[in-house]
Amino acid sequence: MFEASEQQSTRLKCCEWFKELAETEGPALYSAGREQAVQRIEKDYDNLRATLGWLQPGSDMGAVLIRVKIVSALGYFWYLAGYWREGYSLSNKSCKQFDAET
Repeated sequence: MFEASEQQSTRLKCCEWFKELAETEGPALYSAGREQAVQRIEKDYDNLRATLGWLQPGSDMGAVLIRVKIVSALGYFWYLAGYWREGYSLSNKSCKQFDAET
């Protein structure tokens, strides 16, 4: 029981960290520093994908909001990095998840 709670706490901290990354780098994607912002996101992209996977249906509303914030901040990243299909899919799933929880 304790291990599961500790794992959940660790995952939530990781999710918060990626939300901060997305909210910091998202606006930079629209500036002259866009290449550096894309590189910073790309560096941790596999971990970001895993984080979004943790925030699946069945998550509490706080986790749903974190997922929506990450996905909304990274819309232009997916376009610039050539992941537009993945971005579309994640955005669509996140909106449906949010609608289902509200």
